[in-house]
Amino acid sequence: MNKQLGMKVKNLFETKMYLIILLCLPLLVRFSEIENYGLNKTVGWAYDISGFTMYYVKYFVFAFFIGYLFLAIIKAKTNLVFSIIHFILIAFCCLFYDNFRYMRLVDTLAIIGIVVFVMIFFNALFWRIKSSI
Repeated sequence: MNKQLGMKVKNLFETKMYLIILLCLPLLVRFSEIENYGLNKTVGWAYDISGFTMYYVKYFVFAFFIGYLFLAIIKAKTNLVFSIIHFILIAFCCLFYDNFRYMRLVDTLAIIGIVVFVMIFFNALFWRIKSSI
């Protein structure tokens, strides 16, 4: 029984990652409460790009969903380990993205998540094209 469950989970992470990304949506909906925050920033010529993911996490998750859906349509398999790592990174981003205390952590995890997604996407495309030749 456990071996069958393990195979189902492995199949889910390798072929149906778009369904797993949908698990992050309740985290976005639950924790996306609108609050007013005041940020005191000194006006000057120095630009700070920290916190850019506070506004774009929803779009990143949607882009990941579309990318994984495309891979599922062309029947490309993703790497199991990288898929699990990517899900954990995105889940933490969705969990903490609305809190200014974890702004740097969310920024770092989002950038790593984007890089991991690009690696997964192009690796799956490469192996799909190579197997069809």
